[in-house]
Amino acid sequence: MSKWNLGEYDEFIGLYKKAVDPKICSQLVNWFKIAHEQKLTMTAQEDGNILSATQRKDTVLHIPSYLSRNCLPISMMQPLWTILINCLKEYKKEYSYTYRLVSDAWKIHSVKPGGGYHIWHHEQTAITPYRVMAWLIILQAPKEGGETEFLLHSKRYDPVVGNILIWPGSWTHKHRGNPPLKGEKVYATGWFETQEKIGDGTNVY
Repeated sequence: MSKWNLGEYDEFIGLYKKAVDPKICSQLVNWFKIAHEQKLTMTAQEDGNILSATQRKDTVLHIPSYLSRNCLPISMMQPLWTILINCLKEYKKEYSYTYRLVSDAWKIHSVKPGGGYHIWHHEQTAITPYRVMAWLIILQAPKEGGETEFLLHSKRYDPVVGNILIWPGSWTHKHRGNPPLKGEKVYATGWFETQEKIGDGTNVY
């Protein structure tokens, strides 16, 4: 935590500026591109979901936690997760959140100009009731656009490589990703969930 500034907090949104080493971000982008070449990623048009195909346009790779530990290079993932969990600990301390959380899946998204998921949404729903918090790491920033915007707070966060955002998953923090106007945006995102969700191979924080 000593190599970067502690979080900035505003209405339960935690921003950790340049928390992740750009080299780690670049390595993860390269790994994602290799996975895409091997046809391991999906697009909205390919997943068979008419709603998502009409409301979003990006490329995504779903990554269970066991894949993170067993298939991705330790030299890349260990520092990434160490920083993310340190940010989570700081967030929990800032808001006196004492319950234990788990993380068992995350994603990487690639968004080209004009693309993305622009519908206002929140992470905690009837089918995902365990999602207490969401997190996002910018791995590659577009030249213009691509902000993360929060509806009820009138806030936009610019995509900066290495930045981490953590925020509540409930309806109070409806958000969307604005489209890149120039260049490609690549980001990692996932959730911290209540411990009731715990299963085989799940990390507890």
